[in-house]
Amino acid sequence: MSAVGLCSALAALISSFTDKGDDEFGCTSTTGKTKDGGVPFTNIMCSREVATCSFMGPLFDQAGKIPKVNRWAISIACNEAIVVKWLQLVLMFIAALVIAMFAAQAGVRRKTRSPASKGL
Repeated sequence: MSAVGLCSALAALISSFTDKGDDEFGCTSTTGKTKDGGVPFTNIMCSREVATCSFMGPLFDQAGKIPKVNRWAISIACNEAIVVKWLQLVLMFIAALVIAMFAAQAGVRRKTRSPASKGL
């Protein structure tokens, strides 16, 4: 379980630095049409940090107001996204520590449970 946590934290940290799109915000845009009416739409895909810090802030300032969203909430969401990105390092360290503790305990157990340690 710790190895999975370590790998997922590493993947999240790497994707936060490499997942940059080609538009002015750093997002990737895809355009399509709805199935029934053929109404065009655009999907904008961003990482957490890019979406909250680089996309929602300027979008809020351009539009003047987003329904049911205050400007202070966007700032807090940006700070949280940055904190989560750097907490991935803490998660990786803890996962590596747990793996090392299990390995050390397995080594001690192997030495104390072997027939040679009992004088046989």
